[in-house]
Amino acid sequence: MSRVELDRIVQNYLDDRASDEEADFLEANHALWSDSLWRLLEQADSALEKARQDVRGPERASVLNDLEDQCDHIDELISDLNGPVVVSGPDPDAVVIGTAQLQLSWSTGQIIAWAGGHEAEPAGIEALQAMLDAHDGTAISWLENDPVDIAGRSEAVSLASPLTSALGWILGLGNVSLDDDTLGTSARWFGLAAAFAVELVAQGRMVPQLEQFRGGRRSGKGGLGTYHVRWAASVMDRDKLDALADAAPGAAMAVSDRKDRKEFAGAVVADLTDAITRIAALQIEVPAAPERPSTKNDVGETILCRLDGSAFQAPTGIGNDIVQRMGRWAQSVSGTANTRLLVKLNPPDEDDAWLAEVLAPAVEADLNPSRSQWPLQARPSPKPSTAKFSVLSACSPRCCARADGDAAKSF
Repeated sequence: MSRVELDRIVQNYLDDRASDEEADFLEANHALWSDSLWRLLEQADSALEKARQDVRGPERASVLNDLEDQCDHIDELISDLNGPVVVSGPDPDAVVIGTAQLQLSWSTGQIIAWAGGHEAEPAGIEALQAMLDAHDGTAISWLENDPVDIAGRSEAVSLASPLTSALGWILGLGNVSLDDDTLGTSARWFGLAAAFAVELVAQGRMVPQLEQFRGGRRSGKGGLGTYHVRWAASVMDRDKLDALADAAPGAAMAVSDRKDRKEFAGAVVADLTDAITRIAALQIEVPAAPERPSTKNDVGETILCRLDGSAFQAPTGIGNDIVQRMGRWAQSVSGTANTRLLVKLNPPDEDDAWLAEVLAPAVEADLNPSRSQWPLQARPSPKPSTAKFSVLSACSPRCCARADGDAAKSF
């Protein structure tokens, strides 16, 4: 029997026009009968809603009453067949008590620890310190911090630590078992973000930038400004960053003024990348920086000696010029990757020279030479790759030949 025929029989029953054979068929097939009633109820509800919008005049009340009676009749018959509808779910009058978990939030250069959870009372300072102890976080230098506002309902006491101090601990949180219900989702998320930043640094996907402190001393022409090196994440995998942003929990963003998840995730990864690289730079022995840099060469040497981000003072004219130059130099590779370059090393030629080739994706999805082989040929490069090749050349001068055709025979 088709659905149309079944609905016709059920409608006849509703109108008290069904034959004995039709009534016996419905009594023997309650499941089909119930399905048809639900369809007819949906149609009747739609007709009632449309009549409320369209019908005007003296007949309006009569039409609406007839349709409402029809809906009620179908609803009563459904209840007779299936029993009354049972509303399931929690008792609205019951008190739901959640479990406070160790949560982490981010503020520029800092990680904020607090304890809370869904429908849970924020934990006090002693409970927070106990959670940190349980997760090996007490070896970190924690400082008292402003309370964390929890969705405008309550406040949670918090502790703060510089990212550089807590980095190793944060990284380990991404591997904590999911069975551990004392660790909040926000803490696990920061563990994943730190792992992503470590991957970027391990692959060399960061570039140095020179920044002037906003609160630094700024004098007139010929005065001094306070500067420091900050490492920016570069050519990040867009898919990985988007996935990280989509998974960002609200607790991780609790103290940040960035409310867009993608913007927030990018800022966190950038801050973690800077912290990791500055820690690594501290391990490198460098000559003493010029005590009072006053020339471009002096400022350049100072930058190389202070890749760990430590502050220094320099003439504002020179410093600001370098800020702009380094910004332009890294602009094409900062942030997420739009174009990927592949460096291909070819077998030695007849002169026993190892030749390299830089390839870039073409419109037709093939790999085309970006700057041909070294030695370079007179072939223009695709525009999107030019800036990246310039950065590559600046980073690896020994492996790049001049555009006049000279060959690079060593790396």
